Amino acid sequence: MWRNPHDMPSGELQMITETLSSLPSPIAAPLAMATPGNPQRKDMLRFALENIVSLIGAITVGDLLDQIASLEEEAEDGKEAKEGGLLALLSSDESEEILADLQRIGMEQMSLGKWVALLRTMAAFSKKHGLKPELPDALSVYDDAKKAVDELVTRRNHDAHGPMIPQDKLDDELNDRSKLLNDILKKLSFLDNWQLSQFDRFEINGSDQCYFGTQYTGEEGATPVELKDSVIPIPVGEPVLIKKDGKKLIRLLPLAIVAPIDGEGNTEFSLYSKEVKKNSNELGFLSVAGSSTVNTIIWLEEHGVDLPARRQSFERLFKSAESITPSVEAALELSTRNLNVGDEAAELTITVRNQKDSTDLESVTAVANLPSTLKFVEHQDSGTLLDERRMEFEWSSMETNSEHTATFMVEAVSQGAENIPPATVSFHYRGTETSESVEDNVEATGPAIQVLDPNSEDALIPIINVHRTLHPADGRTEIEIGDRFEFEVKLENIGLGRASGVETYILIPDGLQVLDGPEHVLVNLAPGESRKMRWSIRARRPGVYQVRICDVVYKDLSGKRNATECSEEYRFLVKSNKRRQFRYAIRDVVSDLQITDEEESQINSMRDGLKEQMPDDAEREALRAAAETDAIIEIVRDSVNGVAREKGIRVKEQVFTETKWQAKYHKERGQRSVLSFVNGDIPFFAIDFTESSDGKLFFHSLDIPGGDRPPFRPKEESLGIYATNRVVNGTLDTCLTWEDMRRDHKTSLPFLKGWIGRCLTRIEKQFRPWESVSSTFAAALGGRSVHRWQRYEMVVPDQTKNNLCIQDIADPSGAYRCCGWVFQAEKDPSRYTLILNMKSGAPGMSKGGVKWVKAQQSKGLWPEFKFYKSLAKKPGHPEPATRDSYWIGCEIEWKSSDDDEVIKTAANQLIDICRRAFAADADKTETATYGKGKTEIPMLSKSESGESWMDQRMEELFDARIGLRMAFTTAAFIKGSLELFMLSDSPATGAPSTSLGRIKTGGGNGELWMNWFEGMDTSLNVANSLVVDAGTWGKPEKVPDAIRKDSLLRIKEETIDQDLFNSWIDGIIAASKSSRIPAWPSFAMDDILAQVNATEPRLSSLLKMLEAGPRTITDLREEAGEDGKKLLLTINRLTGWTKRYNKPSPLVPSNEQADAIEINPAYRDLLLTSAS
Repeated sequence: MWRNPHDMPSGELQMITETLSSLPSPIAAPLAMATPGNPQRKDMLRFALENIVSLIGAITVGDLLDQIASLEEEAEDGKEAKEGGLLALLSSDESEEILADLQRIGMEQMSLGKWVALLRTMAAFSKKHGLKPELPDALSVYDDAKKAVDELVTRRNHDAHGPMIPQDKLDDELNDRSKLLNDILKKLSFLDNWQLSQFDRFEINGSDQCYFGTQYTGEEGATPVELKDSVIPIPVGEPVLIKKDGKKLIRLLPLAIVAPIDGEGNTEFSLYSKEVKKNSNELGFLSVAGSSTVNTIIWLEEHGVDLPARRQSFERLFKSAESITPSVEAALELSTRNLNVGDEAAELTITVRNQKDSTDLESVTAVANLPSTLKFVEHQDSGTLLDERRMEFEWSSMETNSEHTATFMVEAVSQGAENIPPATVSFHYRGTETSESVEDNVEATGPAIQVLDPNSEDALIPIINVHRTLHPADGRTEIEIGDRFEFEVKLENIGLGRASGVETYILIPDGLQVLDGPEHVLVNLAPGESRKMRWSIRARRPGVYQVRICDVVYKDLSGKRNATECSEEYRFLVKSNKRRQFRYAIRDVVSDLQITDEEESQINSMRDGLKEQMPDDAEREALRAAAETDAIIEIVRDSVNGVAREKGIRVKEQVFTETKWQAKYHKERGQRSVLSFVNGDIPFFAIDFTESSDGKLFFHSLDIPGGDRPPFRPKEESLGIYATNRVVNGTLDTCLTWEDMRRDHKTSLPFLKGWIGRCLTRIEKQFRPWESVSSTFAAALGGRSVHRWQRYEMVVPDQTKNNLCIQDIADPSGAYRCCGWVFQAEKDPSRYTLILNMKSGAPGMSKGGVKWVKAQQSKGLWPEFKFYKSLAKKPGHPEPATRDSYWIGCEIEWKSSDDDEVIKTAANQLIDICRRAFAADADKTETATYGKGKTEIPMLSKSESGESWMDQRMEELFDARIGLRMAFTTAAFIKGSLELFMLSDSPATGAPSTSLGRIKTGGGNGELWMNWFEGMDTSLNVANSLVVDAGTWGKPEKVPDAIRKDSLLRIKEETIDQDLFNSWIDGIIAASKSSRIPAWPSFAMDDILAQVNATEPRLSSLLKMLEAGPRTITDLREEAGEDGKKLLLTINRLTGWTKRYNKPSPLVPSNEQADAIEINPAYRDLLLTSAS
């Protein structure tokens, strides 16, 4: 395995080169630079370790997502999910419990420790659920190399927090780390059979089907790769780990991506690092070259790769709405970027921001590091000097929406241009309400600096050299017409200064076709750094060619512009090849998509001219047929992309083979091989090349005006194909064959472009407005819209917790989660039908709810709403239902975004209908029955009149804007309970829900719970029956269930009659009319105070410390001495009662003194009395 060249005999030097060449480049590239004598050796070893665990983590996660996607596709194809299988489990009530370990990792912001935790957890998860990954070896990497990984992580933490390694011991330490890394690398030998790649282009050359792209293997970073006749479809435009025999692959989205480096024009293979500001659509990635920030929505629009959907699949497994994740940002600033040795000290400031949507932090520590050109001055106003290049600063805690800064003085000691190393900010927080404190950290990227020594004779300026190389394909030494080859430009900074904004342009002459590569180059280069850019090119004609590089311009840190002249043109020869020239000549002949009699003769003449090279007539005719179909595919492809460019529409290509189930759509024609063109998530055009080797091609599109008339084929011929290999993407039924077109002057190239233009016009004028309506409707439902079956469906994410969202009513199980649909009228594009599925897996949403809605409509209520036939898994248009249906909707008119309120109003009305129907059918919920005998609890049981006690009060509840829903959480204490909540409420941060009260099954008699609010009358009848339940207060030094689970008071009577139930309902209605500020009622005050003091044993001493008035937390912690940390935890828990759970607390932030707390004024006297 890998070893440093200086550590081995000279005879082994070749072995290391061969070993590095087989490793993925994110690992090989830093290892190649981690050689003795390199001042960045320690950093490169760290990068290598981080990239090993993060790449293996991305592989294991991608493997799991692929398994689930495969199961979903099978379900969409009509196969039932295996009972007890993963897909069934993820759709069950136990899903949160099943995924708890994955969600506990907290992947919103990654660190080395979290990547290691991911590897450990993924291995256990896969074993527990009997999964069958494509690459099981990846799951065993951590277990097999545990000792080495853990030791290197420990040393990395020491680097971040401990003293600097003495210089005389550094080489020995790094050699030891190299050996530990070598132990890990031995466990990666399975990667020898796989390659890290991204394929960006698909081509058909005769009988060959080829994918062209880039492989990320070895220290070179990026090299061209070509894959012929793959037996599996390859996703285009996204990174994959593919087996070298082309038979298996693992998609690496969303934890790996090939994206532009921030502020540069070149792309790098990068691994996931964080959500930017906790926005799951804004993702940060890291590579050795720098950071990349990617917006998932823009990525879909610009690249056609459905990163949002892949990210959503990831979040379904790895994000919990109830888990608490920190959102911390750190910045490092130097008061000047240019220093001179001997100057006055400069200020280095580290700023730590705990964002508004974060959580409270404890034990916050910032460690700032300096490069060899700087040192900290010996005497600092604050912080702890660890050594001359390391400073530490601590804060005991940080509340949300707060900012801390620390400023240190630094001075220049030697000349050089470097980046200040990242500063590490570590902290503790609680991942869930009940979990122990866990540690996490973030890094603050350091700025670039330049230090000048007036006594040095070396100029601190950047010098950019340009190196050009030509790489013929497949190891050849020369280039022939038709060959794909690589033109490489290496920009290298051999100077002592940093070069920013290094840019140039590459000019490619006619006759050469650029398949991949940027026209504009923009990078930043540190001293000694180099970057390679490659262009994939194909020569279409023989001859001598010249590739010109414009002068390279760049700036130093002072902003002065510099340039490197590149006047010399790079020349090379492309040799002739008659067979390939024949193929290109065919392209010229059929360029207008027509073959006249004269052109037919010309083609035959060229074919016969190959007799000397190809004596066999059949072979020449096969070449001619293949050349013709190849040319037609390229012309159609160029036409699609050309028309799209003119309209400013981005198009993505997808290549796939239909599934066996899809093949049933066109009867006896078998599974078709398809090249489809997609805009965003809408497939609109495709080429069926299944029989291309026989000269047969079929062109398909979505429905267009006139598509049901000649020259298009009749739909009765069943030539339609699926738009992608996902059933739900629908079909492309408008069809025309090449055989129809080749001799018909009416279907020449202008006709094809017009056909494509009509497809894109339909997208612009029909689908995009349709998408706008759908997006607005989806947002009102708390979800997002997805284009499926040539229509838009509403998907409600698992994590949504918005009271406007109807997840509690419409939460479908199955292959994909959908609760609504939007249909556009065929003849009037301004008319839309909005439909909601009001059953979809909700507990108890049976025919009773439907009958109740119909009964209300018979009374004249909601006349504009109708029930529709189900079209859940087939295309069609909305039709009124002829029997009971759970699809209810209405028609609206929408012409522009000015009409969005119409959509929102309709959505809210649909939600209201569903909520009322749910409440009317509450006797079917799991709350309503108890035990195997299904004993009905009295308040939800229907009487002979057909009404329950709850039914008799529902109109009053709805008039008070009180709704009924199932509890949002799987927590055992309130799971399956019915909550009464304000329809206008927004959910409480971090809490399962915010309710006025709840109904639990109890032991079969039913239990009634209730919360209390300021302004409620304590003389209400229900007050005489409300008590504090000691069982909800739990263990000491934990946030009690009474607070966490929104359950303060319970009706004490074991048997509840209708009068008592009605008095409880009266109390709920009174709560809805109160201030809605939670309070402790006087009639239960003694019991509440007793439970509060029992729950927090240190409260009494805290109250005494605060009796004289507000005090800062720091002051209180210092007074507590050795008990200070435990006291701090008590304070954080108690203040969290209000901050996180919206409940009264004994302690509140002071209004008189900044960063201080005080006794809650509303209960001050009572609390002090209870403490004494």
